[in-house]
Amino acid sequence: YQASADRVNARGAGAIAFTTSCREMENLIHCDAIREEFEVAPLEIQPFDDVPALVAELVHAASLPPNPWAVIDEDKREKKISKAKRRLNRGAADRMTADRLTASDPTDQVRTWLRRVGEHLR
Repeated sequence: YQASADRVNARGAGAIAFTTSCREMENLIHCDAIREEFEVAPLEIQPFDDVPALVAELVHAASLPPNPWAVIDEDKREKKISKAKRRLNRGAADRMTADRLTASDPTDQVRTWLRRVGEHLR
């Protein structure tokens, strides 16, 4: 992804791109925000976990389904993952606090990006 970000940054004219040290932005959402939004058991998120898929599987299991996650049709699994991703980026993100961001982003990536975007807007 770095090569793509470098191309965007080379454009000039206010274009700016960043890369993350994680798989995706959802990896920076604090586990307590996720737990509160989805009412699932606590989870520990690693930088390269597929967070939407993990959460979708937890939500599925919590509903005590007749069929385990592994045997669900691929299309249904993808829909559940997509729904989890939307809720992560809305509901769970809304539950983030400054303290939670500090805990889930110890290298301060998000704040650095926001400061850089703010500088570009001036």
